[in-house]
Amino acid sequence: MQPLLTGATPMFCPHGGRLAVVGAGPRVFASGAPILTVDAVAAVEACPVPPPGPCVTARWSAGSMRVLIDGRPVLMAGSPGSCRSASEAPTGPIGIGAGDTRVFGI
Repeated sequence: MQPLLTGATPMFCPHGGRLAVVGAGPRVFASGAPILTVDAVAAVEACPVPPPGPCVTARWSAGSMRVLIDGRPVLMAGSPGSCRSASEAPTGPIGIGAGDTRVFGI
């Protein structure tokens, strides 16, 4: 089992820029923050890589196979995702910090 990701979970690009989720599933909350689903999109703030290559967005490619919100898989700490540049080129994996560990999924 892995912790579910919420809008309050600290997440980072591979270069240390902070991710701010802009598309979250607002129907289910954990500790006051929306639980994220696989269709969530995050904007990367302050990626230190100089243009034209800084991370600007982050997306996930898969979520839980068993836990769904409105038919969409929820995101867990181990869900695969990557950061992308403005040209949509992959720049590296999403880093997950320590967040709320009271809600788990499989």
